[in-house]
Amino acid sequence: MAADQRFYTHAPGLSQDAVITLIADADEIHVLRVIHFSYRSAAAPSIGKLTVDVGGATVYEDNVVEAGPKQVLFDDGLYGNKNEALVITLLGLNNKVGRLNAIVD
Repeated sequence: MAADQRFYTHAPGLSQDAVITLIADADEIHVLRVIHFSYRSAAAPSIGKLTVDVGGATVYEDNVVEAGPKQVLFDDGLYGNKNEALVITLLGLNNKVGRLNAIVD
């Protein structure tokens, strides 16, 4: 039986990192399904960055070179490990507002 999907969002202020942290759980494995994100700006970002860390190790990293909404789909899921946090970060950029959303099992 599949776990219930959970939805997370973080929309910080200007020039701040957008971060979603799923805390470590001894009985649960976090499975990341989708990340939706954007930078709001009239111009493209300098070069933004989206990262996913599991237990302190970067397991996904991508540069973001356009403003506007984007998504990353993990069709088979990006699996964490029991007792390890999963952290999704959209790098804060000077004078830009980032928004980050995630769907997790």
